[in-house]
Amino acid sequence: MSKLKVSTIKKVLNRNQKMTADRLRSFKGFEKFSNQEAKEVIKKLEHLAAIVCKHVQNSK
Repeated sequence: MSKLKVSTIKKVLNRNQKMTADRLRSFKGFEKFSNQEAKEVIKKLEHLAAIVCKHVQNSK
């Protein structure tokens, strides 16, 4: 991955807030999740997002 792409990704990530357990619980279906469950879901969502981004970059 080029340095330009990496720096662009870092800028986008720094601009956006990371998902928190409290924010996740604000979405329908996640209201009753414990902190641990919410953290696990967030970790899995971040992993999925990384896979999707990598796939999109490789498709170009």
